[in-house]
Amino acid sequence: MSGELGASLLPDRVHLRDRPSVTLLRPVLQLTVYFEPTLEWAHTTAPSLLRSFLALRSHSPPRLFRVASDARWRPLPDPVEELIDALPPSSFGTGLRPGFRLRVVDHPDAPSHAFVYREHDPRLGAPSGYLQVTLPIDRDPEELVALAIEIAQTAPIDQALAGYAWSWNEQLPRNAFGAVARRAERYLGVDVQHPDAASWHAHEVLLGAGWLTLIGGRLSRALGLDLDRAAATLRSPEVGATCMSLQHALLIRAGAAPEVGDVNAMELPLAQARVTAALAPHLGGDEPALPGVFSEPETPEDHPPEGRTAAWRRRLLSADAQPDAPPPAETLR
Repeated sequence: MSGELGASLLPDRVHLRDRPSVTLLRPVLQLTVYFEPTLEWAHTTAPSLLRSFLALRSHSPPRLFRVASDARWRPLPDPVEELIDALPPSSFGTGLRPGFRLRVVDHPDAPSHAFVYREHDPRLGAPSGYLQVTLPIDRDPEELVALAIEIAQTAPIDQALAGYAWSWNEQLPRNAFGAVARRAERYLGVDVQHPDAASWHAHEVLLGAGWLTLIGGRLSRALGLDLDRAAATLRSPEVGATCMSLQHALLIRAGAAPEVGDVNAMELPLAQARVTAALAPHLGGDEPALPGVFSEPETPEDHPPEGRTAAWRRRLLSADAQPDAPPPAETLR
């Protein structure tokens, strides 16, 4: 099933049952990037990407922004160059700002068009800095490809994931992830990211495999993963992925377009499943755990608990999820 047709099977939004005006989830296209523990990306890459993001035209354009822990949403300045010029740390006359976070969105709850940038100073032993770009689900997925290439050509990154995802309401994380869990077994190709939690582990484990998966040089060495050999295995007929070697990462593309993987429609994201199987030895487990029911054991008897987060990350590895797939591909070790 084509990506466009598969996306039409997703709900437009998921809301609170007793408060329909409050959105919990929205299906979107999303790219989440975790940077290497270096300083250069904050000074040039983040402002350049914010400019690229704001240049994208949309029927639901971003109109609000919020900085750090400020509880107030403010309208985007006119001209927006004021915000772009204020983003680099040098504009504050300081080094990196631990905990600095900028959100630019169309809707405060579960946005469909958003730019989120989190800055951390690696010299303090803090988590990885990250950047997340969210686009409406009816956009051309090639826009995510272009952004991913732009980032990996200019900034040292550890990893990135892109494809269909759930945008979720940060004010109601338990409700939102409960709603994700109820849909997780049906829509196998729709990811969910929690970058604030994941950034504590993004420098040491692979957080998943998406339609697009990018693995940087520093992380590949930490994992003992040879990127040249990995690319050869991933391009093999058994996996069938497209690989592109970029300045700071290997980009792995699982199929021409992202897939929803709607089990009810008997459509499974087999291309993504094969990439996941090949990368399985390097996937993280329960850390970082997702909120709500994802932090609970699979069964009460599990000891130590095999959490639902690990099961979620490995959902495409189950035999019954790939009934028509070819024999398992060689795993990358």
